[in-house]
Amino acid sequence: MDTMTMLPLPVVTETDKTPPKDKWTFSADNAGKWRWSLHTSERLLLRASSEAYANRGDAVKNAKQYGYREADTGTGSFPTVRRSNKKPGR
Repeated sequence: MDTMTMLPLPVVTETDKTPPKDKWTFSADNAGKWRWSLHTSERLLLRASSEAYANRGDAVKNAKQYGYREADTGTGSFPTVRRSNKKPGR
């Protein structure tokens, strides 16, 4: 006859019940095109935009199709975009 060994259940505290928050980021490349990405709290990539957008607003609009909500994040970032000091036409 086989016997089953019962393992103790882990202790769950209130803080364990709160899922870690995923982080949305918005960044511009050197050409000024915007992309978005969604990472887990462990920094694993969940989703990312498949194209670059002319402005941040368009990137946000596309991210909303995948669940982005501006009210619950506070994680959208505005990275420093390297810009040339050269004037157009020179």
